[in-house]
Amino acid sequence: MKLLLIEDDPEDVLLIEKALARQHLKAACAGSLKSGLGKLSQGDYDLVLLDLNLTDSSGLETVRKLCRRAPQIAVVVLTGLDDDALGKAAIDEGAQDYLVKGQLPDLSLRRLLLHAMERKNVYEKLRATNEALESSNRCLSDFAHYLSHDLKTPLTTILMHLQTLTAGGTASEVKNWMPQVLEITKNMLQLVDDLLDFSRMDLTQESAQELDSEAVVRQAVAHLERDLRARGAELSLEGPFPKVRGRASLILQILQNLIANALQNDDAVRPLIRIGGGTSEGEPLLWVADNGAGMAVEDARRLFSSPRVQPPASVRNRGLGLAICKRNVEIHRGRIWAESKKGKGATFYFTLPGGAPASETPQPP
Repeated sequence: MKLLLIEDDPEDVLLIEKALARQHLKAACAGSLKSGLGKLSQGDYDLVLLDLNLTDSSGLETVRKLCRRAPQIAVVVLTGLDDDALGKAAIDEGAQDYLVKGQLPDLSLRRLLLHAMERKNVYEKLRATNEALESSNRCLSDFAHYLSHDLKTPLTTILMHLQTLTAGGTASEVKNWMPQVLEITKNMLQLVDDLLDFSRMDLTQESAQELDSEAVVRQAVAHLERDLRARGAELSLEGPFPKVRGRASLILQILQNLIANALQNDDAVRPLIRIGGGTSEGEPLLWVADNGAGMAVEDARRLFSSPRVQPPASVRNRGLGLAICKRNVEIHRGRIWAESKKGKGATFYFTLPGGAPASETPQPP
């Protein structure tokens, strides 16, 4: 158990260290909140013992600042003899428990600290589950919006052609519009497949881990090898690729959808796809660039800015793929955006939490 004690009174520090020693525990010490936050950024601590009244912070604001800066750390607040109410209020602000300095329990101190850590772990799991469920509900609502447009429009086209046929359409007319109906039907099946992929994914089970993003990129390329070969696509990888932390299956799905989107060019154009990595504002970055029809600059800016913005026609035939990308990136608390000009192709960028990021890499032109 790796502990950090943030306390500015030398006598209280000695008192607490003796109580910990009797339980065969030790703590690193910091004499101010600023110093404590610095130690937390440099070390992997399990729990913080926090005095509320420090030279640079006092009262409940001390807990708020610590929980904002280090939300993953369990916190046990240290109060004075007459601060019982303050200790309970600190729990409401994010602490897991509180101890009265003059009443440190020798026999149960270790157990109290372990229970505080366990409560923090349970809280974080519940918070992650709630965030995933909220994200899932938002995406289902957004998908319903996409589907209402992307299914209604092609069905209207099919209905129009069928009405023409029942009204006595000629064989020549049928032959002319039959390829369009077949293409529309395939796109509708893709929409259904994408929605099934989303509904089957359990967002709460897979845990985040440190990943080699280049290995995930190569896995995505391998999964789409048949499609890439069928289109005669030329693909290049442009590193260095950063280490990232996340859920492997969700990141793989982002990359597969973006690569598949890059294949949706005019059949007369040989797809040229570039995949790269680097950093953006200190965050690990991955990008996928294509040589497709592109889109207007304003359309690119709005593509991921609002869940109700319909994708431009140049990328709409990927069904829900881009919406799934947005959902998966947001689960990782990352950012996703596109840059493009009409006739100049498009580049899709997304950031993820870092492992050990690669050095800053110039973004593709």
